[in-house]
Amino acid sequence: MITQPAQHVNDGIVVGDVRLPEVPGVDLAATVERVGDWGGDEGLYSLFLGAALVEAPLRDAKTVRSVGVIAGWRAGVIGLRDDALARAASSDPSVAAAALGIPAEHLAWFLAEQHGDRFAWPGNSQPIADVGGFRGFGGNWVEPPTRAFICADGVLAVLTGTDVWAVHLDVFGHRVSRIDEQLPAEQSDPSLELRLSPDSYLVQVLRARSA
Repeated sequence: MITQPAQHVNDGIVVGDVRLPEVPGVDLAATVERVGDWGGDEGLYSLFLGAALVEAPLRDAKTVRSVGVIAGWRAGVIGLRDDALARAASSDPSVAAAALGIPAEHLAWFLAEQHGDRFAWPGNSQPIADVGGFRGFGGNWVEPPTRAFICADGVLAVLTGTDVWAVHLDVFGHRVSRIDEQLPAEQSDPSLELRLSPDSYLVQVLRARSA
């Protein structure tokens, strides 16, 4: 079996056939496609969006916009993180919890922890993510990673051959881009551990055992 990039918070989730409810004046299918264009998982987005709309006391365009941002982040669109956190804090707790795929009783803890720990999740999930991978199998690079280190909060630098890559990540998603300028400086984060795999070309991000 070919190992693919993954966010391990999604381990065990089975999406199945998700049927989204009707919302007058809103094309929910278009929002699903948009999340896919942004690099998110369309199935996960549909699953969490649908669950949140079931909980919503009012289904209208405003609700869909707010819930869609939260569910989009949950589906791996890391660029929605800040907006999603703000919307989740101001939303009906049962709706926000459903959009995040989290028990309602854990919502307040999750939102508070996320401001200081972007990998926070009930149960302190480990490992966190597998990033990169061989381009021929849907990954990002054509040579195995030779070095990986933390260069900022939520950002890794990965070296593959003569290329340098930035990986922005949190508990729900990651985004990989090439670094064209000089190699960034390494920063220490004792809470994380990085493991290189020359076979799968993946970089595994884990909680350090002492964290």
